[in-house]
Amino acid sequence: MLSQSNYTAPHFTDSFIQLINFLESYGALDREMACIPSQEKIDNRIAKQKNFTRPELATLLAYSKTRLFNKLLASDLIEDDFFQELLLNYFPKVLSDKYPEYIKNHPLRKQILASYLTNDIANRMGATFCNYTLENDVGNVARLVKAHMAAVEILGVNDLYDSIDELTYVVESKILLDLQLTMHYPLDRAMTWLMKNKAGDNVQYLVNIYRPVFLRLKVKLVDCLSEQDLIDYKALVGSYVSEGVKKELAENIFSLKYCCYVFPIVQVAQEYALDLDEAIEKFFQIGKELNIFWLYQLIENISIDDVWKRKTKDLLLKTIESHHVKATKVYFSAKNRSISLNQLFPKLKNYSDLIGLAKNKPAYHLSMVNVLASKLGSLVA
Repeated sequence: MLSQSNYTAPHFTDSFIQLINFLESYGALDREMACIPSQEKIDNRIAKQKNFTRPELATLLAYSKTRLFNKLLASDLIEDDFFQELLLNYFPKVLSDKYPEYIKNHPLRKQILASYLTNDIANRMGATFCNYTLENDVGNVARLVKAHMAAVEILGVNDLYDSIDELTYVVESKILLDLQLTMHYPLDRAMTWLMKNKAGDNVQYLVNIYRPVFLRLKVKLVDCLSEQDLIDYKALVGSYVSEGVKKELAENIFSLKYCCYVFPIVQVAQEYALDLDEAIEKFFQIGKELNIFWLYQLIENISIDDVWKRKTKDLLLKTIESHHVKATKVYFSAKNRSISLNQLFPKLKNYSDLIGLAKNKPAYHLSMVNVLASKLGSLVA
């Protein structure tokens, strides 16, 4: 975990700064005592393209785990059947098979579960996951952890991590860390969506709804991608296969960012009582024709260097996804579903011209994306 945090720290510098400020504001961290640098020293490091040291990251990881553990301990997660099953799995099978009721009523059951979840989540999502938990009260933290665990199960992340671990000492460590980082964003995105839209639902219930559709989307993905996206996807997979990564593993990991659309797709399919294949195909068709997937990629590629730019980037991703869902709903609300998008959206030419203008620019920035997102919103309104 520490190696992963050290490798990925440059991607999450603003999140680490936010974590330090949170911990300080709650009286949980004394910078001088914990040997954490001042903001001035951090700024100087950033200017020199340097980052946090391993001992500093280890300290922040320990502090964040403590905060997460304490909030989980005060929650009611143990009441969810999914987490009771996790508690049973913590013990040797011979014990859980023979004494399940004793384990479920173990006097330290909450401590055991909180410890297990803290290590599992922090080791996967890193110390800055604590940012979410510090921003929320105990009840919201419990819902956040439920959303995270549901996302892990729906996306099949456990199996992917196991497959990466099998490549230790076989493939260069940098390659394995890159694969783990690649999984971080879809997992975070899935967790955020579930937290926002399905926070009160039982974990296993969510898995039962979304996991089958996720698997179906994986099967159809190659046929749904645009020609350029498919070329990029195959090239990316091929580059990791050439480094010794199994092709199936590379495909499963790099398809995650597309398969995360399972959540809005199910939302639309349920609302309009659609066949899943039809919902998947139309969602991707609209995404391609309105250049929405290009916008997603554009935002992901823009580098950020402070917390407000990160917040702007996150907000733009959510806004564009909302417009994508809205456009799909507009299509399925139409009486004539054979209608073209040009007929459905009268302002499409103006929007497409603006996209063409943006694509010819030598560099991209958040202000440009903000304008494009606004025009997309006007288009589908």
